Amino acid sequence: MDLDLHIHSTASDGFLSPAEVVEAAIDARLDVIALTDHDTVAGVPPAIEAAAGRSLEVVAALEVSTTLGDQEFHILGYFVDPFDERLLAHTAEASRRRKSRMEGMLGRLREQGIDLSFEAVARRASEDGSLGRPHLAHAMVEAGYVESAPKAFELYIGNEHPAYLPTRLLEPEEAIRMIRSAGGVSVWAHPPVDRLPELLPLLVKAALLSRLDQPETAGLYCDRHLELFPRDGEGWKLKGRLEVAGGEPREALTAIERALQLIPDDVELLLFKGYLLADLFGEFERALECYDRALLNRPGDPAIWIRKGRAHHNL
Repeated sequence: MDLDLHIHSTASDGFLSPAEVVEAAIDARLDVIALTDHDTVAGVPPAIEAAAGRSLEVVAALEVSTTLGDQEFHILGYFVDPFDERLLAHTAEASRRRKSRMEGMLGRLREQGIDLSFEAVARRASEDGSLGRPHLAHAMVEAGYVESAPKAFELYIGNEHPAYLPTRLLEPEEAIRMIRSAGGVSVWAHPPVDRLPELLPLLVKAALLSRLDQPETAGLYCDRHLELFPRDGEGWKLKGRLEVAGGEPREALTAIERALQLIPDDVELLLFKGYLLADLFGEFERALECYDRALLNRPGDPAIWIRKGRAHHNL
C-alpha cells in the first residue's frame, strides 16, 4: 500500500486545489492520502468528493499550529470529523490571526526595505485559504526582492530572522484535546531530530494534560513516559496531579516528593505537597515545612502566608 499522509492544498499553502491533489495522487498510484492543510479542514470535503468511487482513500486531517513558550510545534490530526464545530471555529479564528500575523511580518519587512502590500500576499492564497509564509515568500519572488522562495526563508522570513512572527493560536495541550474531541489522533509533525530529547518530554506532557479527564488512561501513558525520562521533574509533578485525580493521594505524595528531588525550589510543588499533607493527611507540621520553603522563594505571597496560618492553627 502506498501512502502520503502529509499533503497541503490551496486551502492553505499548497499549489494544487483539493480536487487536483486527488488527481495527482491517483496519477501517482497512491492508495491513501491525508489532506493536512494548516489550521483548516476546508479542503477535506471537496477532496473526499473528488475521490468518491475511485481507487484513492482520503483521510480527513489537518495540521494545527501550536506554541509552547517560544517553541513552535505542529500537530497533525488524523481521522477528524471535518464538520466538527470546534474545528470549524478554530479554522475561523486561525484565519483571522494569520492575517494579523502577516500584517505584522510585512511591517517588519518594511523596516528592512522590503515594501509589499497585504493584497500582494493575499492574492496568492485561495479565497478561504490559510495564509502562511510560503505565500509571502512567493510574493517576494514576484516583486523581485529574492530569486526564489527558499531564499526568502533563508534571508528574511525563516524562524531565526527579525521579520518572523510565530503563529500563536493554541498550546499543544489545547490542540491535542481539540483533535481528540473531533474523533482524531494526534501526531507530532516533522520533529527536529537534534532536539528530540529536549522537546519530546514537553509534548508528551501536553498530551497527558489533554487527558486529565481520563486519569487512568493518562496515568498509563505518564508511567511509560517516566520510564523513558526518569529525571523529568515536570513529569513527576504531572503524575502527582493524575494520582490525585484518580483518588490515590498517597501515590500522589510519593510522586511529588520525587519531583521535588529534581526541582527542589518549585513553589507550585511545595504548595501541592503542603496541601496533601495538611488537607488530606492532617500532617500539619510537615505542611508548615513546605510553606516555609515556598516563602523563601515568594516571601511576599499572601496566599502562602494564609496557608501557613491555617496549618499552624491546626497544630
